[in-house]
Amino acid sequence: MGVYLGWVGDADWQRLMQLVARIDANCRQIPVLNEKLNALLSQQAKYGAQIMVDLTAANQEISRNTDVTGSVKTLLSTLTQMVADLKNSTSDPAAQQAIDALVAQLKANDDSLSQSVTDNTPAAAPAAT
Repeated sequence: MGVYLGWVGDADWQRLMQLVARIDANCRQIPVLNEKLNALLSQQAKYGAQIMVDLTAANQEISRNTDVTGSVKTLLSTLTQMVADLKNSTSDPAAQQAIDALVAQLKANDDSLSQSVTDNTPAAAPAAT
């Protein structure tokens, strides 16, 4: 028979002791759960730092590609203009025909480059509403 306190019967006392035992078992788990939580937070910080490194590298690559693309477009435009100027300074029909072919090819290359940049540029994300 259990301890009689007068106001608590045996069945209530047993339930109370079981509850205290469960609370004690749960409290013993707090350090383990704290370690697991700290490990998860550490892992999250590591991945967060990795994402920032990856994002920085991606932004640097975008900048480099933008610079290269701009340089190539400038080069093609300049060459097209130089060849067109050369055409205007000659009266030889064969030279003019060769120059016309070069101008056409340079313009086609410029158009192809512009189209490639357009095709490979992701669409802007829709605005949040």
